[in-house]
Amino acid sequence: MEDDPGLAVLFRKNLERAGYSVDIANDSGKGLSMAETGSYDIVAVDHKMPFYSGLDVIRILSAKNNCPPLIMITGTGSEEIAVEAMKTGAADYIIKDPDGYYLELLPSLIEKVLNRQKIMEEKNRAEAALRESEEKHRNLVERANDGIAIVMDGLIKFVNRRIEMISGYSREELIGRPFEE
Repeated sequence: MEDDPGLAVLFRKNLERAGYSVDIANDSGKGLSMAETGSYDIVAVDHKMPFYSGLDVIRILSAKNNCPPLIMITGTGSEEIAVEAMKTGAADYIIKDPDGYYLELLPSLIEKVLNRQKIMEEKNRAEAALRESEEKHRNLVERANDGIAIVMDGLIKFVNRRIEMISGYSREELIGRPFEE
């Protein structure tokens, strides 16, 4: 989302040279519409734009599920803006410099953000798989016909339902007690 037509052309050309496909929105209203109807791997947002500011756009998009990573592009170089952008959901930010060097840095920044996103998605999948596995094992242990207890350092740490039935004691009465008792 870039409202300066000249910068938008430079932005597009530079990123296309780096192998990216780029859509440009010249204002935040059009950009929000494109983000809601399209499928984007990343969204770069200029700080100062017509309709909504870049911070407003980041707040709006971050509130939605499955929001792509957002990069704030600001010409002011204010630390406050950068911090606010990160707090509201931006994955990163870059400052426009007068010489346009930021355009050369942008592809590597995008790659860094996309790699971080990929790592987070892989981590979330692994955590979900672990939770599912733990739930399956928990159900298996709870439904076992055999009594199962976990004892550490001589103290009962866990018992399944079958142990409660065999012993006549509740979990609360057994857990934390010495196993020898």
